[in-house]
Amino acid sequence: MSNEFASAALLVAGGVFFTVRCTRSAIREVRTGVGRSRFGEYERESEPLQFWATFAGSILAALLGVIFFCSGLAMLLGPGWHR
Repeated sequence: MSNEFASAALLVAGGVFFTVRCTRSAIREVRTGVGRSRFGEYERESEPLQFWATFAGSILAALLGVIFFCSGLAMLLGPGWHR
């Protein structure tokens, strides 16, 4: 197993992990109305700026996971990955 294959597989796995985890977190935050971060919990009604910032961070992390996943797939399926 080459280093290119291992790094591509790691990008795919990490991308799937972050995409699923952060998407579920964002959905849970909107449903419950409480944004949770490492700095605390923010309710939608009482602290809307902090809540939406936490929600936006979750969405951006999920998008980063999608980018990792797509770049890992491109490395796996692109030319020269089998060497």
